[in-house]
Amino acid sequence: MKVLTGIYSKDAGTIEYLNRSVNFNGPKASQEAGISIIHQELNLVGNLTIAENIFLGREFKTSWGAINWQKMHQEADKLLARLG
Repeated sequence: MKVLTGIYSKDAGTIEYLNRSVNFNGPKASQEAGISIIHQELNLVGNLTIAENIFLGREFKTSWGAINWQKMHQEADKLLARLG
């Protein structure tokens, strides 16, 4: 999984996603293609909100590049509602 998401580089072979060969050079590139990973380390950043922890490194941005706090909290609420 870490090779697929670009955390580690592959030693050999090819990776196919949606019928095409891919080679992600980092997690951001794989996220942009729709592939994310949830690490088993369950540590949270204690001084951040639940929404901030959920979207850490993947924050919603406004057209000016600022964090869109309202959308981030709305999406966190949706995710938490799905989990019950």
